[in-house]
Amino acid sequence: MVHWLEDLVLILFSKTHNFYFLTFLPDCCPSDIRSKKNITKMDLNKGFDRVLQMNPVEWQYTDEMLEENTWIKNTTHRGVLAQEIVDISPNSVYIKDKTFKNGHVIKDFHTVDKTELIIDLIASIQILNKRVQKLETIIAYR
Repeated sequence: MVHWLEDLVLILFSKTHNFYFLTFLPDCCPSDIRSKKNITKMDLNKGFDRVLQMNPVEWQYTDEMLEENTWIKNTTHRGVLAQEIVDISPNSVYIKDKTFKNGHVIKDFHTVDKTELIIDLIASIQILNKRVQKLETIIAYR
């Protein structure tokens, strides 16, 4: 099933053995260096600080959301709340009216681009790794 996510990214969902695999099509998110300019080193501390502000939660989707998106399992999910993330990482949230098949409209519907958050997680792991290495060095010389 093909589904447009906020008219920005085409995502292919395929169902295999009750698992849903999310596959980004090759042209949606260019990572090739030739597609970029003004490349600078990210401030890892800023990414780490953003991660520390995030509030992981668990939830179940509403009946309306499950009916609209039949690929979503009716189970407990984990993640973040877009209305909180917009204050922490504004570039990670898309806001657009959402119209359901039944005609119901949710104004200013928030969607999180989790790929942006993953980069902050990578930064956090690198920060923590440096701290662990420093502590290991201190312990080794005691």
